[in-house]
Amino acid sequence: MLSKLFRGSTILVVIALLASMMTGMAIAAPVTVTATGMGPDEAMSPGDWAPVSAGERHWFVFQYDGKKNPIRVEMFAKPTNGAQFKVLTEAQVDLWRRTGEIKWIGAGAKNNAEKSDMFWTGEFNKAGKYYVLVEHNSQIKDVAWCMLRIGGKGVSFLGGEPGTMPTNPPQLQPLKGSGPDLAFEPGKWQEVSDGTTQWFAFTYDKHATDPAIEVKLYSKHLEGVSFRIVTPEQAEVWRKTGELKSVGVGSDNKSDSSDLSWKGLFTTSGTYYIVIEHKPTGQVSAWSKIMVAGEGVTF
Repeated sequence: MLSKLFRGSTILVVIALLASMMTGMAIAAPVTVTATGMGPDEAMSPGDWAPVSAGERHWFVFQYDGKKNPIRVEMFAKPTNGAQFKVLTEAQVDLWRRTGEIKWIGAGAKNNAEKSDMFWTGEFNKAGKYYVLVEHNSQIKDVAWCMLRIGGKGVSFLGGEPGTMPTNPPQLQPLKGSGPDLAFEPGKWQEVSDGTTQWFAFTYDKHATDPAIEVKLYSKHLEGVSFRIVTPEQAEVWRKTGELKSVGVGSDNKSDSSDLSWKGLFTTSGTYYIVIEHKPTGQVSAWSKIMVAGEGVTF
């Protein structure tokens, strides 16, 4: 009788221990990869307008049946030259994973027959995943807003068809000083963050009695800070291509109380610009003030 009770008690103790162990064990949940677009393993399906900041890349993925039907990749961007895209195969993505080197089989280009800002079409004879890599244009310092469309017979997406896309990007409050159309008026101290530019504008009249003008920059943190003088024509080139050319630059003048200065005159009247640049230094923001003087200068 005692031996039976002992065996029964032992069984109960073992069951109790197993139950205790089971309640203390954590059941491993399946790992879910979020489609953030930061790499090919988190690649997104195309969808709504999204911002692409300086230095950023956004990855997109689609499935293709390999039956050689045309694929269409379109990108709309604001500004229109704010970003570009490349089309990659799975083999090229694997190369990137191993080496960090980006090679591609196709790239977006302007096509006047298309409404999009960048366009690519092509086909493949192999079924599988293909990728579109959207990259911010390094010549543009501001955020680019982009919308990608991928379509064609044989194209599908891992999460189903993308949702309906709006026709316009979100209405953003433009940053004052971020371009010639949003230029500051000279004369006030402005914060110039590390790695950014600021535009200032003035009107020039070549018929002034003394047409000479003088531009001075005062800065509380001069490291990495410079300024350029930009003509109306050069500002238009910047609007179209993002390339910033200048007709003059500020320089150190030991006989002047300012940190940088420039003197000159122009042969045509119009709106001229001063662009302060603060190259990335990893340092604090630069507080700077631009002063423009001359009989032919107004604001």
